[in-house]
Amino acid sequence: MSEPSIPSEINLTLDQSITLLLASIGMEELSLAHLINAEAEKLQMVLGTLENGQPPPPITSLEDLLAVNNSIRSTLREVIKNQMMLQFKLEDVLRLIEMEEEDGPIVFDCNCSVSAELQETGVNISLLDLPILQADVNLAINICPECSSEGSSLTLGLTGLPIIIGNISFNLTDIASIVCGDNTLTLTGAGTATGLLAGLLNLSLEIDGTAGTVELELLDPILGTTVLSFQLTGLDIEVTPCN
Repeated sequence: MSEPSIPSEINLTLDQSITLLLASIGMEELSLAHLINAEAEKLQMVLGTLENGQPPPPITSLEDLLAVNNSIRSTLREVIKNQMMLQFKLEDVLRLIEMEEEDGPIVFDCNCSVSAELQETGVNISLLDLPILQADVNLAINICPECSSEGSSLTLGLTGLPIIIGNISFNLTDIASIVCGDNTLTLTGAGTATGLLAGLLNLSLEIDGTAGTVELELLDPILGTTVLSFQLTGLDIEVTPCN
């Protein structure tokens, strides 16, 4: 049996980490619920009240009943211990949420800014492991207005895809970094997607004003693999340096 491995590079925002922690608590609670139900059915089976078409096991004495009861009680004690640990874990996550709400998003100064409304039809896109597809792209970019990351936004809409895939949209919620060069800007961050890719995804955006190109990738936040990517070319777009 092979040993489990953890990807060497995991890029998660605080919001994504909180979501994953809450999901893990929910999954553990669901597992405990199944365990409690199994212990209840065990007792019903012994008492002959479980309607499953099977005859009850031969319980011939009070000692046998007490032994089964002790087994169930021992299991439920372990369940209670796990419930206490999950309660502590939930309280810690709630404190993280409170800290994030108090601190708010991290705001930093920028060395450049970009604002553009881009609409292109019939753009080649790479989506999951599907063959090359074409979509109509609506991309609204507003990065570092007034040379501050506060108020930055990016929204993406993909339409015209096969009906079995449907429309896809993405909205930037967190910025990890903005790197400016000579009429270039590279942004990494995270946001939420709807449609086929619904959920939290990381973002990589590269803008080259000189070449007139915009490259965008949406990545799996755990594995770091690309789930959607495309490039727009022949654009009249400018990366404005900040003074």
